[in-house]
Amino acid sequence: MSQERFFEPDQKFLRQLLTCKILGCKYLVIHPYTGDGTEDKQIIYDKNVEMLRALVPYLKEYGVVLCSENLPFRSLEISKTQTIKKLVSEINSEYVKICFDTGHANVLGENIADSVRLLDKDLKVLHVHDNKGTADDRHYVPYHGSINWDAFTSALKEIGYDGCLSLETMIAKDTPEPAREKLRIGLATLARQLAEKI
Repeated sequence: MSQERFFEPDQKFLRQLLTCKILGCKYLVIHPYTGDGTEDKQIIYDKNVEMLRALVPYLKEYGVVLCSENLPFRSLEISKTQTIKKLVSEINSEYVKICFDTGHANVLGENIADSVRLLDKDLKVLHVHDNKGTADDRHYVPYHGSINWDAFTSALKEIGYDGCLSLETMIAKDTPEPAREKLRIGLATLARQLAEKI
């Protein structure tokens, strides 16, 4: 890799950190750098290391933990849960941890429970949704795809997970009221039930 710096935090990012601090939001989730289409997996990995190391002093200053998220792109090594774990372990900072996206891992054919166990104490945020395990990352409501949710919650309980659990699903914008409100209540009930199993 050349000596030229790939990454410097910009004002937009610093505003995001300030917003987190003002709102009392402890975690900020980002997707890792995925390359420009010409870079091999080692260059992409090295650039992610550089980016995260450059951010640590700012994260410390603002008191925000940055969580790098696994991705649904089968062709990219940086998408894999094990690669994100390796990356965060290399940074070795209390300010750089992991957001685990269940649907993204399912697209890659990963065993969701094993991924949770691998991430262990580096896992701080969850993006929870389902899909059929195909290339389409559909963001279905849990139990509407192929993820084993009992195995998932058991693994979370096993590692003592106590972080954020965010359902990353959506209600179609043209859903009429009051059905829309009932769906919101249903999603909140489902999230609570998943959390209670942990």
